[in-house]
Amino acid sequence: MSNQISAQDKEQAKIGERIKFLRDLLGEFGLDLRGVDPGFSANLKDRPPGGGHGFWGEHISMGNAELRWVEPLLVELRERRRKDASPRPEVRP
Repeated sequence: MSNQISAQDKEQAKIGERIKFLRDLLGEFGLDLRGVDPGFSANLKDRPPGGGHGFWGEHISMGNAELRWVEPLLVELRERRRKDASPRPEVRP
């Protein structure tokens, strides 16, 4: 038995990393990932306790072309939100 990782194992690991990335990214925007490739299929997460309006639990999906277009925008928005939420150093006059 060889200690080398097969090409199929590498491809499966790559797919697993992609799924985890999408689950984390979409989860930050209220989506519960259900399926991937090509594109994705998800449901809006349950209504948060104590509020919110919208179509909670509704299905949403995007093909690969739409996902390639929107993914960089979601990544940029996520990073901006994180930056805006981070504590800022105190500025003294």
